[in-house]
Amino acid sequence: MTGSFLNSKVSVMKQKYYYLILLITISLSSFGQTTGDFRSKTGGPAEWNTYTSWQIFNGTWNDAILSDGYPGENSTTSPYPTVTILAGQTINISLSLTIHNEIKELIIFGTLAMGDRSSTQNNTSLITNLITIESTGTLNFNGGKVRLTLPNSNAAISVSSGGKINGNCTANDEIFIGSTKYATCTGGGSNTYSFGKIETAGGTLKAEITDPSIENQTIEACTSVSGGYIGPDNVVFKWNLTDVDGNAVAINTFSPASGNLATSDDQTTASFSPIAGQYLLSLEITKGTITNIATRNITVTDDATPPTINCP
Repeated sequence: MTGSFLNSKVSVMKQKYYYLILLITISLSSFGQTTGDFRSKTGGPAEWNTYTSWQIFNGTWNDAILSDGYPGENSTTSPYPTVTILAGQTINISLSLTIHNEIKELIIFGTLAMGDRSSTQNNTSLITNLITIESTGTLNFNGGKVRLTLPNSNAAISVSSGGKINGNCTANDEIFIGSTKYATCTGGGSNTYSFGKIETAGGTLKAEITDPSIENQTIEACTSVSGGYIGPDNVVFKWNLTDVDGNAVAINTFSPASGNLATSDDQTTASFSPIAGQYLLSLEITKGTITNIATRNITVTDDATPPTINCP
């Protein structure tokens, strides 16, 4: 009798234990999702601008219906939806498409293919701050004239090790960030990178001078400047200051003119004390073979109040 009772208790405890594991598993599978997020539905290929290509998250994942639309079709407010293309699945943008509404992040574990394999111009415009190409992911320029535009000038593309940006590899397969041609499949000089260089660097880079914040600003001789970048981790920075004749002006050694930044959350600050005049200030950010440079034209005046110690 006692043994039967104990066995019954053990059986009940096991059932509760397995139920707890099931709840934890369900919870973890939904972790990090926000209502309105999208993910690809089938192996595909399936078209981006068809709601039947997607599932939408509303506490659980369900097939999108007509009123849900496709990612970026319907206007939303923050937090904007995250869109994920799952591993082994392909989403196509066969014809030119402008996605008018913001997406928080596009995460590619599978394949996003733009173009119809022809020489017809394909223009895809996507409002997002970040495209992440995971180790199994591919961003495919599927034609001889395919352009991806990220209208936000602060947007970035992050490429994990193993992630790919492929194309027919012509100079007309292009990535624009803001109004700037950032890359082509073949590259195009010092300011236009190749897709291969973006892969090697782990993504796109953008240097930013945050102080002074505007062009042609007047500042005092004993002053500090600061900046940072948008892009992958572990970059090298270098400040440069040149006069109107192109001569280099020294940056104070106790405020490093060069060094490393671990993440895009880090900032670098430097100081200088040149004589009054006009100068070009630049911040170089380098990762691998990619260097991006931000510049400011500045006018330096004499200090209103002479410093009592070295320029900080």
